[in-house]
Amino acid sequence: MGKVALLITFEVDHENKSVHASISKMEAPEPKKKLEFFYKNIECDIVEVVGTSRGDIWLNEEGLYKPNNPVNKFTVDGQEYQIVGNMIISKDIGDEGEMLWFDSEQDKELLHYWEFEVLPAMSTFAITSF
Repeated sequence: MGKVALLITFEVDHENKSVHASISKMEAPEPKKKLEFFYKNIECDIVEVVGTSRGDIWLNEEGLYKPNNPVNKFTVDGQEYQIVGNMIISKDIGDEGEMLWFDSEQDKELLHYWEFEVLPAMSTFAITSF
């Protein structure tokens, strides 16, 4: 496998009240097909990028508005991020706006710097009248 992206997905198990996370390598998309790649794999209609010191996180811009998207806390080099739903991690964005992807060895090194946890729901409420 040449250039790769790291896909992190989450599945909510309502019956057991738990969330399962998985990390997988995916072949990086062709430059002209990167948005389709993000939409399909993150399961979204609009993407947003968050830059970190160890890579860029591509995520669902509408994450909070979709059901079954857990909130995730990531720590990268001591910096904490809270992100909702599935995400793709790429190496960086180049000087000319091009995507930079990991090679097979770099992704192993990258994961040593990342920690993440799924945050429990803080509270749930409903408005019945006002």
